[in-house]
Formats: sequence, structure tokens, C-alpha cells
Amino acid sequence: GPALALLLSLGWRALVPMRAVRPLAYGLVAVFVAVSLWPVPTLHSAYETPSPVDAAALPAASATYQPSGVAFAPGMELVGFDLPQGRVLDPHEARPLWLYWRTATPIVEDYTLFVHIAGADDTIWYQYDGVPAHGNHSTRQWQPGQTFAMRLELAIEDEVADEILAEAMRAGDPVAMHAGGNSPVVSDASIDDAGINSLDADNLEEPGVLASLSVGFYVHDDPAARVAVDMENGALDRLVLADLRFVPGELMDDQMVSVPQRPLAAWQNGIVLQEAETALDVEQGRLWLDAEWNTGSLLAENLSVFIHMVDDEGTLITQVDGEPADGSAPTATWLPGQDVADRYTLQLPPTLDLVEDGPFYLHIGWYDVQTGERVARAGASEHADFVRWPVNGESQPGRNLP
Repeated sequence: GPALALLLSLGWRALVPMRAVRPLAYGLVAVFVAVSLWPVPTLHSAYETPSPVDAAALPAASATYQPSGVAFAPGMELVGFDLPQGRVLDPHEARPLWLYWRTATPIVEDYTLFVHIAGADDTIWYQYDGVPAHGNHSTRQWQPGQTFAMRLELAIEDEVADEILAEAMRAGDPVAMHAGGNSPVVSDASIDDAGINSLDADNLEEPGVLASLSVGFYVHDDPAARVAVDMENGALDRLVLADLRFVPGELMDDQMVSVPQRPLAAWQNGIVLQEAETALDVEQGRLWLDAEWNTGSLLAENLSVFIHMVDDEGTLITQVDGEPADGSAPTATWLPGQDVADRYTLQLPPTLDLVEDGPFYLHIGWYDVQTGERVARAGASEHADFVRWPVNGESQPGRNLP
């Protein structure tokens, strides 16, 4: 730049008066210096390493932000992650993901970060493979004790998004796939001899399309050389952050966001039991509970429901525990206002007589899949973390439960 300016100024000397030669030369040099320095701020911004984040300023644990504290073998630690708009996504709409990283010790090699969204068959629908912070903060640059944030836009290519939506529509959804509705979809196949007009576990259609969001590292440019994750149950080659559920955008728009005013029972995290019904098949020795759940807010954890049948002294007779819809409707992917219908089948002991040996009760509640901690009931209730349903040997609809 400056050299070119000097040459140009010397070539123009014959065209200008002698008294203007020196100012012109200095002026041209200044112009070319300015032009050569003009991209510097842009380049600095593009390649600037992330600013440290005060650990005290990190978000509190919520339905969107989840602390992690999981470390990869070389020292990279995921402090936490945030999905500000929840875990239910329209595949045609980009959603932000924040990752918070740090290390306790110096990292001597450069590792490539990968962030993948994959379907049930491990088909990758979205991927980021690259140096952390979009190439600006290689792992060797990480400073021990410093936390930094990285933002990604989870944007799925249109062709892949169309395939996801096609799969979602083929799979169906137990929550109002029709516009403007909010009631569970009930198929003719779900009406059985017991007379319950709701969804059997065998007929329950997968709600939307589930996918997993995972992160990990591999050695520089060798995707096969993944770095181990230090977990209590052994080393893994990736960390699964969350279940995601993809649904058509109109389904998300149709959801109601209010909690039912008169639920049968409610829990402190926002889950309510809207409707329920039991039925008995004496010949098969089975007791069914059909339940319709709802939530007024996003849920932070994947929860398991428990249905325990006990006698009058609290002795356990039989039980069913598991995630909703046999795992295909994780609570962390529920939309506020979404109706989720599920059926639970309890196998009764062959010698049990519900009338003569009773009374019996169903204890119904929720607990955290990871910790086993039960969710407390909301408001004043006779039981702290479950509802009590009398079983008298007859089919009966729900009512306000103690």
C-alpha cells in the first residue's frame, strides 16, 4: 500500500506544480495506509477469541439451561448448555444452542468439536464439526479456569427438514395433529374389550419424530479418533445432551398454554393429570389405567411415571414404572398445553381377589429418571408426592384425587 502510493506520487510529479508534489505524496500515502488498515477491525472481530464468562453469571438451572459438569479425557469440560426456545422444534426453523466450556488444566493438542442432531437410526440431520467458537478458540488456547460461551444455530437443510416432516406425519402424534385441536387422537384400534376409548401402548403412535442432540471431540482431522467422555458408568465417545422432538410448525402454534382449571391432580413442576379411567380384565388378570397428562410450562427433566398398586397397609402388590408412551414422549419434549395420552397395564397376581382381599389403591406420581427423586404434589394434598386412587374391582372414571 504505502510503496504503491509512493510510486504513484512520483509518476504524477510531472502533472502537478512543484509546490504540490510533497502534499500530494503524503496524501496518497495516507490514503493507501488507511485502505490497507480498513479490514483490520472486521478481521479482528471475525477471529477474536471469546471473552471469558463469569461463572457466577451463568444461568440458573431451568427447563432450558442444564448444568453439565461432564469432562472429556483431555480436559475439556462442558459446564452447561442452553436451548432457550425449548426442545420441541420445527425442522424448518433454526433454533439457538449455547454451549459453555472450560478446562481445569492446559490442553496440549487441538481437538475438533462436533455437535450432531441424529435420528433414531443415527442418521445425522444436523452437524457442526470444527474448531470451537467457529474456529476462533482452539483447545490449545483454552485457559485453565476460564469459562467461555459458544453459540450455534441449529439450522437443518430444507431437503432434510422435508424428510423429517414427512416422517413426523407418517408417525402421527397423540396430541392433536389436526389444526385448532388439542385433544388426543384416538384410533379405532385403541378401543378394546375393556371398553376404554383411549390409547393402548401397542397402538400409541410416536409423538412427532424424536432425535438426540450430542456433542464430542475427536483428534484434529480424524473423526474416527473420538475422545472419551468421563462418565460414572464408563467411558463414552460422545455426550448426549438432550432428546429433541420435531413437529410441524402449525402443531406448535396450535398448542394452548394454560393449565386446566380443574385437573384431577397437579404436581409442582407443572404436570397435571387431566383425565383418567381404570378398567379391569378379570380373566386376563390385568388392570388398566388410562391417563391424559398436560403441563403448563416447559419441563427441565425427563421424568418417569410410577403406578404402584398397594394394599391397605401400603404393601406393594404390582407396579408399572416408565417414561410416557414407552419412552417415545419424554417429558422434556412436551409442549405447554399439550395433551399426552398414555395407558398403563398392571399384571395382577393370579390369586388376588380385588373385592375379597381389598381395599387396594393405586399410587400415581412422577420421579426424575436420573436421580430417582420424586416430584412433589402442588398445593395442599393428603400425600406429598403421589395421588391415591381406590381400586374396587370395577371400571371407574377419574375424579379429584387425594
